[in-house]
Amino acid sequence: MSRTQTFTVSPTGLMKCFSIRRLLVVAFAALTFAGPVAASSTQASGATTTNGKIAFGRDDPTVDAALTFTINPDGTSETQAGGAGCEAWSPDSSKLLMCTDNPAGRARPATANPDGSDFTLLDAYPNLQQNLGCAFWSPDAARLLCDSGEGNADQADNGMYTVRSSDGGGLFRVTTTPAGSEDIPLGYSPNGSRILFS
Repeated sequence: MSRTQTFTVSPTGLMKCFSIRRLLVVAFAALTFAGPVAASSTQASGATTTNGKIAFGRDDPTVDAALTFTINPDGTSETQAGGAGCEAWSPDSSKLLMCTDNPAGRARPATANPDGSDFTLLDAYPNLQQNLGCAFWSPDAARLLCDSGEGNADQADNGMYTVRSSDGGGLFRVTTTPAGSEDIPLGYSPNGSRILFS
């Protein structure tokens, strides 16, 4: 079995490296990115909250894109929420994060309510010629963790970034990816002090 390097980074950019079996990283990433995302979270009080919805992406050949939907666990009330993947519930389950394209065709984060209403494109940098595929909320819901790589106009922009969850502004570069490779974010630590990526 091959080994790969997985890194954790503090939001200020300090890095710690450790080895992990590739199978575990692939399995974790597959569960994180491919499976439906149930909306539940634990607040500081220890009480579990939930909006009762599952978020998922579905390829739609009629529009040649993936779309984001929510559905009740019993299969009722399927609702298109917009977006095109990267589904993740906010820590309090009140907002759904997804990826979509801005008018210039660059990937950007967007949010919506669980019923698909209040769809908001978070594009504070409409002229930025790089993709920002954000798939993770910070534990305090203030920041989004983004992958920027595939399709960037300038490969020097490849890496991981964070942006504000309120408007997509406050772009902060976390990593710089060597040419020909890509940093894949896997999420924040529970207290938000570290970022796991592969």
